[in-house]
Amino acid sequence: MQTCPICHATSKHFNNLSNKQTLFIPEPNSLQYGLSPLHAWIRIFECVLHIAYRTNIKVWQVRSEEHKALFAQRKKEIQSIFWEKLGLIVDKPKPGGFGSTNDGNTARRAFANPNRLAELLELDCSLLCNLKTILVALSCHLPIDPVYDPVIRFDKLCTSTAKIYVDQYSWFPMPLTLHKILMHGADIISMSILPVGMLGEEGSEARNKNYKNYRQFHSRKHNREANLSDIFNRAMDTSDPIISTVSLHSRLNKRKVLQMSPELRDLLAIPDANVDTEMAPKPTVTSSSNAEMEMEIDDISGILEIFQQRLDAEVLSDNNSAEELEN
Repeated sequence: MQTCPICHATSKHFNNLSNKQTLFIPEPNSLQYGLSPLHAWIRIFECVLHIAYRTNIKVWQVRSEEHKALFAQRKKEIQSIFWEKLGLIVDKPKPGGFGSTNDGNTARRAFANPNRLAELLELDCSLLCNLKTILVALSCHLPIDPVYDPVIRFDKLCTSTAKIYVDQYSWFPMPLTLHKILMHGADIISMSILPVGMLGEEGSEARNKNYKNYRQFHSRKHNREANLSDIFNRAMDTSDPIISTVSLHSRLNKRKVLQMSPELRDLLAIPDANVDTEMAPKPTVTSSSNAEMEMEIDDISGILEIFQQRLDAEVLSDNNSAEELEN
């Protein structure tokens, strides 16, 4: 039985929303570990799939032979629908026996159009739309605006989403990841110094392809110690702020820029809130490998210029200090 690491409630209590002010109260120091946005996409996508597999039997535990046959048939139908309509292979083991096809990219592509996803899975559309908004808000790097207190709005969105879930699918216990987000997400955000998306694991996951390239083409292979040392040193070099910004513009130009939804704007910090909305620049979201929000290229250029000026000032100051010591 799954137990929430924040409030220590068990899965049999997750669907009882009346426990929010009693049993679901976070334990001291339990909110400091944050959330995992990347795995939240995967776990919530799997939750949606498992609910869809059981919509014709409406039971969580599939035990009878009749239910098992209906479950297997429904699962096969949904897998065929995903492949034919979306070109996605879902809930199947990967070749080689490691992991399954339910990864972050698959989840993000499936949630790209929640209305169509709800139609294909025959699930509640408002539930999937709310889940997508919550996941994108957790994955983005934009801060929460304290003036309008969108943490409260985020908490209201999570509460309404939990009510929809319980009303529609009370027979399926809420997964642990979904419980953490809907019941404790606002508390975790309020306790976090940086936006949750900045503390996610998307960056480290994206570096795996670089490590494979370094191991194959840029490392000695006569012994393991030299091999790992070369990989580590090259990873340190390429993660330097100056070196990592060399190809920043080309990387940003390759990303497809999408318009941010109004629901997401309500949850995030809006620059120049006093400016007329028609004249103010519209924030954008990019559909990159981690589906996180990025700033406009012009804004990044300005930040890089300021960073370079500060770096030059630091170098000049160090050089002057060294000359004074020599004299």
